[in-house]
Amino acid sequence: MQTELLYNKAFYVYAEPNMRAYFEAYKFQGDYRLRQIFVKTLQDHCKKYLHRGWLVVVIPVDEQTLATRGFDQVVGFLPDIPKKMYLYHLKKFDRCPQSHKSRQERLATPQPFGYCGPADLERKNILLVDDIYTTGSTLYHARELLLAHNCGCVRSVTLAR
Repeated sequence: MQTELLYNKAFYVYAEPNMRAYFEAYKFQGDYRLRQIFVKTLQDHCKKYLHRGWLVVVIPVDEQTLATRGFDQVVGFLPDIPKKMYLYHLKKFDRCPQSHKSRQERLATPQPFGYCGPADLERKNILLVDDIYTTGSTLYHARELLLAHNCGCVRSVTLAR
C-alpha cells in the first residue's frame, strides 16, 4: 500500500454520539430517508471538484451488504452527481464487515477491491467518496488501484472521521 498520505476532507467527527446514532439508523437499521440530511453537504463538495474536471469515484458496498441493506449508503448521498463505479468488492465468502474489526485488523486487510474502469485513466484526477474514514485503509486500497491505472491526483471526502 502507498505510504504517501491521502488528503481527506471529513465534515463531522464520527465519535460524536449524534453521528454514531445517525450511522446506526442510516446504515445498520436501513433508514434510507436519513440520507437527505447530508446530501447537500456532500454534493456541494463534489461539485467543486467536478467543475475542475475531476472524476468522482464512489467506494462501493459489497454485494452481500447491498442485498441485505437494500441500498448503497454512499451512492445515496450523491443522487445528482455523475459517479464512476470503477471499483467493486472482490468476492470473499468469509468477509467480516469493517465495523466489526479492530484497528489492527483493518490495517492488515488485503486489497478488497477489483477495478473495472478504463485501462488508462489518462492522468485524470480522482475524488474518492466514502461515508466514514476510520483507519483510512479502504481509501488507501482504492487509491492504490486507481494509481495502477494511471490516474493523476487522488483525494477523498468522507462524511465523518
